[in-house]
Amino acid sequence: MTVVLVLVSAFFHALWNALLRVEPDKDRGLVAAIVVASIFASVIGGVRWALGEAPFATYEALGWTLLAGAFEAVYFATLARALERGPLGAVYTISRGGAVLVVWPLSIVLFAEVVSATSATGSALVLAGLILCGVGAHGVSGSKDKSGVWWAVLCAVSIAGYHLSYKAALRTGASASASFAVSLSLSAIISMARVIGLSVRYEPSQPSNAPSKVYATSFAMRKSRMGKAVFERGDIFCLAFLLRAT
Repeated sequence: MTVVLVLVSAFFHALWNALLRVEPDKDRGLVAAIVVASIFASVIGGVRWALGEAPFATYEALGWTLLAGAFEAVYFATLARALERGPLGAVYTISRGGAVLVVWPLSIVLFAEVVSATSATGSALVLAGLILCGVGAHGVSGSKDKSGVWWAVLCAVSIAGYHLSYKAALRTGASASASFAVSLSLSAIISMARVIGLSVRYEPSQPSNAPSKVYATSFAMRKSRMGKAVFERGDIFCLAFLLRAT
């Protein structure tokens, strides 16, 4: 069941990234999706709290949740920049495959997760294939502007950061629903402040594509709900690998 949840979540994740790629105003499209997803997650968290589920058993769990929210905000900002400057296939491959590369050793060190020689070899081969496909087949190597690649690398680090932070929050007593709600809300506030700051200096010449924002928001909501269930059920390395590799 865990694998099914991961695969479905990965599908919606890739789909809303694809929709964001064709959105002219990526920053505002992202903020719209984050805000609606945060409201959705907050309602679920509030209902579960009312039913008797404690949101945070320790201050440490709350701290990890806030750190996850900060990493989420960095993720949204770097994702928007990467998609503005690079092709979807390459950006998505580098950001997701790179996150696996970061999560792998840290999950072993921080959470004492065991990786067998067989799974390690298979993961390394798949990761190498993803990177080669993304960089070679999508023309990044021949592009004059490689800034999209570096933004994707930063995006990968932030993705790994919020995955590890979420796992640490759950291990130290956070409710999955409360952790997602608080972290997404924090990332929404940070992202709104960033976009408002940018809009003071720069106003996009192209009108925003409203339907793309609506669809991206819908898929972000589905992703956040499934992601909550996924983190409750499995170890961080395997979940991150399946989610990103798919």
